Amino acid sequence: MVKDPQKWNQMVQITSALGLVKIVGGLALWSALSNLNDACPGQVTVTSYYPPICILLGCVWIGRGQKVKKMQQASGGLLPTTYAAAPEGTVPVQVVTAQAVDAK
Repeated sequence: MVKDPQKWNQMVQITSALGLVKIVGGLALWSALSNLNDACPGQVTVTSYYPPICILLGCVWIGRGQKVKKMQQASGGLLPTTYAAAPEGTVPVQVVTAQAVDAK
């Protein structure tokens, strides 16, 4: 279980930064590949949907980071942790969410 709020802050920052990189990459692909579509129309179909998917994923990553940040603020710095225990090689039957409690 991650008890250190600083680790959660790092995760939020990394997730947001990677989301921004994904958005910038999607925009770069869109601008670079749009010239390719002009050169050979109808030949390249990946360029029509891949850059918007990159931009959408970047927004999702940033949104997830902000959601974790809001959850952390609402819980006073400690986030719930999900445990799934089962013998090796079997599928867990029940997943239990345990709320982290400060041991002060």
